[in-house]
Amino acid sequence: FKYILFLIVLGLFFSGCSDGLSSDNIVNIGVLAPLDVSVYEFSGIIIEVLNLSVNNINLDGGILGKKINLILIDGKCSKKFGKLGVKELIEKYDVKFIIGGMCSSETLGASSFVDENEVILISPSATSKEITTAGEYVYRLAVSDSLVAEDLARLTIKNGHKKLAIYFEKTDFTESFRNDFVKTYAKLGGEFSVRETFDKNNSDKLTSDVNLLLNSDADSILFLTQTGSSFNEIIYEFKSSGINLPIYTNELILNDDSTKNHLEYINGAYFGTVQSDKTTKKSLELIGIVDSFYGEGFTERLLFHFITSAYDIPYILKYAIEKCNNFNSVCVKNKLDELENYEGYTGNISFDTNGDLNYPITLQSFGVGVVKLEE
Repeated sequence: FKYILFLIVLGLFFSGCSDGLSSDNIVNIGVLAPLDVSVYEFSGIIIEVLNLSVNNINLDGGILGKKINLILIDGKCSKKFGKLGVKELIEKYDVKFIIGGMCSSETLGASSFVDENEVILISPSATSKEITTAGEYVYRLAVSDSLVAEDLARLTIKNGHKKLAIYFEKTDFTESFRNDFVKTYAKLGGEFSVRETFDKNNSDKLTSDVNLLLNSDADSILFLTQTGSSFNEIIYEFKSSGINLPIYTNELILNDDSTKNHLEYINGAYFGTVQSDKTTKKSLELIGIVDSFYGEGFTERLLFHFITSAYDIPYILKYAIEKCNNFNSVCVKNKLDELENYEGYTGNISFDTNGDLNYPITLQSFGVGVVKLEE
């Protein structure tokens, strides 16, 4: 709770405004994000990177002479609160630009309302396939998880694992990933031994589920979670119960909170992620900017692609607004649609016709390195 209060105060300090009210020298930009780190622990890190990006823009004169004021609204990683959050941002604060959601659920909940009001919603980290068709005013700098899921399914078959157990925490992100994985895996001849959902509030069910997995004929496991804490809890139970099947999972495996104390157990687990090169000149420049402000190693706390996308989004909005020479959201939308190879820290950024970022992904074996589908 104290951590969240710090984030909100920090955001207001950077923005130079505490009440979100309009003035001649301020432009309000909304931020839709879960403000409880137990819901989505990476949200706080993304908000801090957004704050730093906005602070640097403001120090350089802002946008068309106006300072950016970020207004944080809690989307709770929920469709319901995602919609309520953008409704408040639009009706109370008259925002035309919203950064978020951080989770797929709140992004999907917000999408119809922003479209109706011609308000731009741009997410740094929401990956559900459903976002692709969520709305004309919805954009993201995250790659659709369907691309990762489909390639991971192909890798599972290539590795000779054709009798899969599936275990997942039920969220819009994990369901979208699972559905795309299952479709591709089944099409390639894969079969399913066990399909169960993880309930973080029911430890007895977890124990029962693990016993079910132990007694199944599965030759491998796909498990997916929204949070690092759930990831860690499941891995602990797998390890303690003696489950030694090959593991396929998502990019949360790269988070220290997900894997602490279990590095040896998960060594060799397969996952897919956005291809990010942290050794390029641009990447090293951003690492220097962020780590010099928040402390060495800060950029190691989150998938680097989400660090770059969070930093890039305020600058992309600034670029599009200044191309319009006004804050008209319809004009800004047109400029985003026309964006071609914008040089950000994420890479050369262009949006497709659905507002998606097309970007390379890579398959990896944890602790081993990149795995190629085609030899």
